[in-house]
Amino acid sequence: MKPFGIIGRKLLLWFVLVAIVPLTVVGLRSLNLARQAVMRETFLHMEAVAGYKQDQVENWLLERSADLNLLASDPRIRNRNPGDLERQQEMQAWLRIWRENTVGFDRVEVVNSEGRVELAVGSPQLIHPDGSAASPAEWAQAATNAGISRFSPVEYHPELGTWMEIALPVASAMGQPAGWVVGRVTLSRSLDPMLLDSTGLGRTGQTYLVDARQIMLTRSRFMDHPEPGTHRMHSAAIDSALAGREGSGIYTGWEGEPVLGAWRYLPAANWALIGEMSQAEALAEVGELQRNWLVISAVTLVAAFIVVAVITRSLSHPILRLADAARRISRGDLGALTGIRRSDEIGTLAQSFDQMAAALAVSRQYLERSYQDLIAAERRLVQSEKLAAIGELVASVVHELRNPLSSIKMNLKMLARKLPAEGTVSESLSIAQDQVLRLERMLTQILDYAKPVALNPVPSDLRDLLRQALESQGELVESAGVQVEWDVPDGLPPVTVDQELMGQALINLVRNAVQAMAPSGGKLRLSARVADSRELVLEIADTGPGISEAQRERMFEPFYTTRLVGTGLGLPNARKAVELHRGRLEVAGREGDGTTARIIIPLGNGHA
Repeated sequence: MKPFGIIGRKLLLWFVLVAIVPLTVVGLRSLNLARQAVMRETFLHMEAVAGYKQDQVENWLLERSADLNLLASDPRIRNRNPGDLERQQEMQAWLRIWRENTVGFDRVEVVNSEGRVELAVGSPQLIHPDGSAASPAEWAQAATNAGISRFSPVEYHPELGTWMEIALPVASAMGQPAGWVVGRVTLSRSLDPMLLDSTGLGRTGQTYLVDARQIMLTRSRFMDHPEPGTHRMHSAAIDSALAGREGSGIYTGWEGEPVLGAWRYLPAANWALIGEMSQAEALAEVGELQRNWLVISAVTLVAAFIVVAVITRSLSHPILRLADAARRISRGDLGALTGIRRSDEIGTLAQSFDQMAAALAVSRQYLERSYQDLIAAERRLVQSEKLAAIGELVASVVHELRNPLSSIKMNLKMLARKLPAEGTVSESLSIAQDQVLRLERMLTQILDYAKPVALNPVPSDLRDLLRQALESQGELVESAGVQVEWDVPDGLPPVTVDQELMGQALINLVRNAVQAMAPSGGKLRLSARVADSRELVLEIADTGPGISEAQRERMFEPFYTTRLVGTGLGLPNARKAVELHRGRLEVAGREGDGTTARIIIPLGNGHA
């Protein structure tokens, strides 16, 4: 049977509508809410990280500016005399000590207003690729004009990495510009450790600095990234930060992958600080939740298929059995039952169906019996009408025959008294008298068969009637050498019959059975039983020569006989008597295998 019939498909559709669709809607809604919540929390986290890194970088810039401010305001710097060599040597030593005690500067220079270096301590002066020495130049002049510290553009050196200089103007004791103090810092030693700290940034997160030229200033935490100061970077976050805005969002990172990031602008150095994390990592928990939801949905769908298949089989199988039983009943097989044993509504329906089928079977049996009774009654009616017509004719003929036959019989008796007891004439006379008696019996049987019968039914024991019939034929049984087998139990239920008529029918059947086995003998079996609590069955069976097919077709015809002696009215009279009691007379047997006469009388039969 298919796992899904029409009922199964409808159940599956309803299950999908009632369970799967809401589960899908709720799941997608939950995933969307979870995604929004994770993104909101990630944005807050990245903004916090960017803000923290911004504070660190700005504090670092302020500290370096403050250190140079202390140096620029020192009276020894302000009142220096380049022509006093001894004084210059003392200041050189003092400046060296100051640099060593100050964090972050690789080289410190004191530059006069003409741009010439008067004092310098720390690492050697850097030489540009074109052979020129690095000097404050124009950007430092801006510090003098503004009176505040200024930061040089970040440069890249193959040995130092990224570096920049901070310049602060120096005023003389008279308040006139007297040059600058310039401090060189290496970002790879100072800012890189701050920004490479990936605490709270997962596997893909990082923070970095970009200047106004969109050149990355600090090292990436990933080994495959180019060296800082050597390449430009572009993203929506960098553009927004360099435009002086701060915020957070999803954008395409410099590697072309979507990222969640936050950005800040550092106005003091005109830098952008970017903190970002791969979107895939940020939403990893949502992805895991989505995979779990897909697994749950798939399991639910598979479970739905299994449940629907089981329910469909539970519902469809008995329905199909009911339909099959209904088709068999429609073809006439009223014994077709569903065989369903369940305690639910389908079981109740199947039980009612089986009860209906059983009731139909009983009704059909009753109708068949009624039909047979009707056919038998019709046959009896036709037979009665025929017999009534024949009876009038036969009665007239028998009456006309009996008168001369009586005269012949009386004259034969008179002759018998006058003739001697012995001699040929006396023997012939005796034969004539026997034939006259035989003619009288034949006329009596013909008259009995043709005339209507008025029944006198009384409750009777067929066991007694069968025994009386057997005893009436005792002399014939003994002379034929027949053994009798009696299998009639005590306690048979009584039947209402005309004892004389039924007794004569039994006598005819016993006589026929005994005569069939004469003179070689055989076994006569008399039995009785109750069938289906509705009928009493008597059987008279012999072991004689049996009957042929041609004899079976004509055995109930009046005057048909296979013996030289007899009228051929024994079986017709017996069947007439049985059918008058609403019973049946059946004769079975095969040639060479004996014959069985079976009388079937309904219990509580009454009479026709």
